[in-house]
Amino acid sequence: MPSWQNGIYLVPGKQNKRVAAMTGDIYMAAGPRLLGELLSKEVPYYKYRFNHLPYEVTFGVTDFVGHFMEMAYVFYTQNDETAFFKANYGTATYLGPGAPIADRFLAVYMSRSWAAFVATGDPNNANVSSKVHWPRYSEGAQNMVWQTQGSFIEKDNFRAEQMKYIADNILV
Repeated sequence: MPSWQNGIYLVPGKQNKRVAAMTGDIYMAAGPRLLGELLSKEVPYYKYRFNHLPYEVTFGVTDFVGHFMEMAYVFYTQNDETAFFKANYGTATYLGPGAPIADRFLAVYMSRSWAAFVATGDPNNANVSSKVHWPRYSEGAQNMVWQTQGSFIEKDNFRAEQMKYIADNILV
């Protein structure tokens, strides 16, 4: 009988990667890509991928960048040591008192970009010195990739065949 921790196996099974790819594509990746393809023709649409494992987050088997982990950076939530915050949000959603300077710089960049988008409709009005131009999705279907090692732009074509199948047969 395998050991469990937080509802997951401590030792990954042989099909973990395949299952993670399918569920990730269906629940997290295909929808935003389809939305980008449809909406970007009508309204400013900016898409991103968060590619940074926060410095103090562990999930047992393998550390990974999961859904919602970027919120600590988007809202630059830091050093909230209140009992309420710890009980309701835990360490996965705030930077914490020992966050490295690179994490804090990423949080400043991301939070300013989101605020600029809300205020002006363009995240590129973030007023940060070392920034990458975040293109509209209609300018070539690209993602901003957020990470402390240097954010960059990538073509949004990862697993294109699988995403198209999901969009054509599951989402629509």
